[in-house]
Amino acid sequence: MFGIVLGEIKSILDDYGINSAVGDQFCSDVIRQDLLELGVMYEICTFGPQTRAKIFTNLKHLLLQGKIELLEDPELLRQLRNLREERTDRGQIDVRPSSGMKDDLAVAVALAASELTTRPSRPLPFIMPTGEPYSGQLPWTCPLQAICQNFPCCIDAGICQGFADERLTVKIG
Repeated sequence: MFGIVLGEIKSILDDYGINSAVGDQFCSDVIRQDLLELGVMYEICTFGPQTRAKIFTNLKHLLLQGKIELLEDPELLRQLRNLREERTDRGQIDVRPSSGMKDDLAVAVALAASELTTRPSRPLPFIMPTGEPYSGQLPWTCPLQAICQNFPCCIDAGICQGFADERLTVKIG
């Protein structure tokens, strides 16, 4: 079942030309390794005491400023409507769903919006002549960047640094 789900994630990412995903720390080592074998880089977003408040506040501001629009997905909209701000025992604000409600879609959307607004945009690609032979692979479009140890150094250099497999391998015998 786990492999089927990761295969579906890989298929969806391929449809959009994406080779990386961001998720929380739950089972992250196993997920990261299995996605690397599929050619997908998995970045961990560690959820701490203020993470939920931070990502939902960011989403709220993006919506109010008209910088983001939501799909008319009934389940997502229901989850967002059932979120409540709560004050913790330590006086901090947390965002939680009403009792018994789920919020997994709402968290995924808020996390995606947060990642898009906090990541610096990539500079426009260009190639500087180095005098070295060109492998034919452009670093920013390389299909192996998720499993290559030389990525993102090749982006900095502007030319492929050669493929070096990052996946863990086990030798038997």
